[in-house]
Amino acid sequence: MNNYYVFNCQFVAVQLSLGRECCLSGKEALTRVMSKDFQEVKWNFLSDPKLNVHYHHEYVDTKQKDVFVMRVANKRVYIRAKDFIEDNTQIRFPYLYVIVDTRQETPTIMIEDYKEMPSSLEEVVAVLTYSMNMVMKSKGWKIKLTRKLGELRPVPFSLQPVMDPLMDKPRTIEELHGLDNMCELYKKKKNTVDLRHAIDEKYKKKANYILSILHQHVDDAKTPKDAIKPLKAFFVAKIMRKPSWSEFKSEFPHIVCSKSSYERLMSLTNDSYDDCQSFSILVETFLKISES
Repeated sequence: MNNYYVFNCQFVAVQLSLGRECCLSGKEALTRVMSKDFQEVKWNFLSDPKLNVHYHHEYVDTKQKDVFVMRVANKRVYIRAKDFIEDNTQIRFPYLYVIVDTRQETPTIMIEDYKEMPSSLEEVVAVLTYSMNMVMKSKGWKIKLTRKLGELRPVPFSLQPVMDPLMDKPRTIEELHGLDNMCELYKKKKNTVDLRHAIDEKYKKKANYILSILHQHVDDAKTPKDAIKPLKAFFVAKIMRKPSWSEFKSEFPHIVCSKSSYERLMSLTNDSYDDCQSFSILVETFLKISES
C-alpha cells in the first residue's frame, strides 16, 4: 500500500453574475461538482490550457457516499493511439490514485506517492485545482489546495478494503483496458465538441495560446456581454470563425449565458459593441497575433 500526500481544501467565495447569491457552502459546492463528474466523466475536467496538459481520469466506485477515487493518467499515451489525438495535447500514462473526501468538515484530497511518477505531484495539483475552479466559480466558490507539509499517510482504514485490491491491478491505462479500447476512446475524444475547432487553420499552432488569452478575459467576466466580447473580437479579427453555442459551452461551462443571448451578441449585425472602446482595443490586440 502506497502512502499519500494530504491536502486540505480551502474555499474562497466569489461574486456571482446577474446579482445571484450563492446558496451552497464551499464543501457542498465541491461535493456537487465531484458527484456530477463521477456520474458522467467530463473530458475537460482535468485540463489546463495554461500548462497545455490534459489528464485522462476515471473513477473507482467505493460505494461510500461523498468519497471519490480517481485514476489519473500521467504518462504519454501509447504510440499506436497517436493518430486519434490532437498533436498539441499531452496525454499521460500510467496512472496514480487521487482521493477526494468531502465527508469531513474540511474536505481533504489525497494524492498517491507513486514512485513511477516522482515529478507528477505539482502538475496534478495544478491541473486539479484549475479544473475544479472552472466549474466551482458558477457555484460561487474558488478552491485552493494546501498541503500538510512533510506529511505522508496511508489511506484511511475505511478505504483500505477498496484500495488494497486495486494495487494488484495493472498500473497503465493501456494494460487495464486493452490497447484497442484505448484507441477507440481517443478516437471518440477527438470527435467531441471543442472550441479549438473554431480557430482558423492558419492559427492552429497557436491554439493553446489563443485559448489561454480567452480564459484570461472570459473567466472572471461579470456579465454575458463581457464574457462574449473577447470571442467576438477574435471572430471580427478573423482568427476564428463564429464558435457554435456547443463549442462555447464546452470551453466555458461556468459562464451563465443563454443561447439566445450568445447568438445575439456574436452576430455581426449586432451593434452591442460598436461604441465600446475596449472592444476595439481587443480587436487591435488580437490582430497582432496574426502578424506575429
